[in-house]
Amino acid sequence: MKKHTVLTVMTAVLISAVLSLASCTKKNAWNSNLDAAKSIAEKKNKNIFLLFSGEDWNEHSATLKSTILDTPEFKKQIAPDYVLAIIELSQAEYAKTVVPDAATEEQKKEAERLTAEYAKKEEILQQYYVESFPAIYILSPEGYVLATIPYSETMTSVQDLSAQLESQKEIITAISDAINNVKNSSGPDKAVALDSLYEMTQENYRTILIEAVCEIPDLDPSDTTGLAGKYLMIKGYSAAIEKLMKDNDIDGSIKIFTGLCESDKISSSQKQEVLYTAAFMLARSGSQDYDTMTSLLEKAIAFEPESSMVTEINTTIQAIQNMKKMVLEMQVKTEDFADPPAESSAE
Repeated sequence: MKKHTVLTVMTAVLISAVLSLASCTKKNAWNSNLDAAKSIAEKKNKNIFLLFSGEDWNEHSATLKSTILDTPEFKKQIAPDYVLAIIELSQAEYAKTVVPDAATEEQKKEAERLTAEYAKKEEILQQYYVESFPAIYILSPEGYVLATIPYSETMTSVQDLSAQLESQKEIITAISDAINNVKNSSGPDKAVALDSLYEMTQENYRTILIEAVCEIPDLDPSDTTGLAGKYLMIKGYSAAIEKLMKDNDIDGSIKIFTGLCESDKISSSQKQEVLYTAAFMLARSGSQDYDTMTSLLEKAIAFEPESSMVTEINTTIQAIQNMKKMVLEMQVKTEDFADPPAESSAE
């Protein structure tokens, strides 16, 4: 009986130790799926510590991991406060997206999986405007950027990272409070709270908020806050850019811009800006539709004839007309060169 009791106790201790170890491992695990990390963060009411890394090609990424992120100190002092997430851009793994014709079906399926995975990673890189590696972001559970932690070679310890996090504490708290205001409000009050959150967010990361702030006109149908026009424009700009970037549809983009001018919630000065932007995008696309560019700019002037932009718009119209004239002259010369006049026959 005593033997059995000792064995039972030892077994219980062993199981407890294993479960404890498993729990610690799980708590300190890095999530490679950002959507999963958001879900966990929402449940645990924690912010996300997001790392963009390229360990097998970027020396600084490897150094950051070995000197700070993989240390017991990090796992004890910093990791418990966050849900850890990582977007690892591995050259070795990416190389597997390309397989020879003679590859097995299993290799081809793996290549397809990795290709889809890296397309998603590229989307996240663009969404968070990542310009260098490694990059550390502190996100809200919704994925909104609360702060970025710049990496430099002087960051060599967990204490250095802690100091950086502490220096961002005020802005993290302020934006977190703004997010809570959004969650705890409705109608026009929520519209104001969303606008406040949008303005507090660094410009590079505002696109992450587009889906949320595009609710503002619907939250305040009577436009008591005066915010509808601003966010109808933001929504329209976002849709027009997506149309151009994803579908290469410049005509579709222009239609979105001109459609915005039909809304009575957008002011005359805002409509002028919209049409000026539409003409600019058409010109930047390489189009030679100078008549449409001119028409857009003339309509822009008509919306607000006394605005400070009119001089600039008129200058742009003149530049477009000069360009049109030059192109037409070049076309005439080209045609003349291609079809020289026939020589007259000798009498």
